[in-house]
Amino acid sequence: MTTESRGTAGWSAQRAGLPVIYVTHDQSEAMAMANRIGVISGGRLLQVADPETIYAAPSNHFVARFIGECSILRVAETDGGKGYEIAGARQSLPSRAKEPFDIVVRPENVSIRAASEAASDGAFGVHAIVRDVTYLGAGWRVALELSDVQSLLASIMRGDDVTGRLAPGLPVVARWAPASVAVLPTEGSS
Repeated sequence: MTTESRGTAGWSAQRAGLPVIYVTHDQSEAMAMANRIGVISGGRLLQVADPETIYAAPSNHFVARFIGECSILRVAETDGGKGYEIAGARQSLPSRAKEPFDIVVRPENVSIRAASEAASDGAFGVHAIVRDVTYLGAGWRVALELSDVQSLLASIMRGDDVTGRLAPGLPVVARWAPASVAVLPTEGSS
């Protein structure tokens, strides 16, 4: 007799209360299926957490790069762990960070405006140059070079008013919210 013939909605490990360990190198599959993910490298378990935490608050550089696209940026100054300076722009952090640290910025959290149109409202903004624009159907992947020569990725969706003018060489201002930044120990300091 099948489970369907008994009138049940089907068998699942969760309904049966059984733990299942599934090993995959497909990050999208892991994010979609798991309620907890363990990231292993070199035989070491680096982080175990729910998918949202793994993505938004990776424990180190490897985990940040392994799960989704990101930009890991070196900060110039850290304001005693209360904030940071990058490419001449200062931004506070939602909570104090242990120094030294780098920041992780996911492309979907970055907004860009042409430098000529960027508001001079005193808000956080990093000056950059567009290096590459790749059309992806639902939007564009934009590679930026910051004034301190670091690279930053941005995902710009259709309907964003800057999309029609994106071209290599365009000076822009990139912004992201303080809460969208993940703080990581600088490589080699943890």
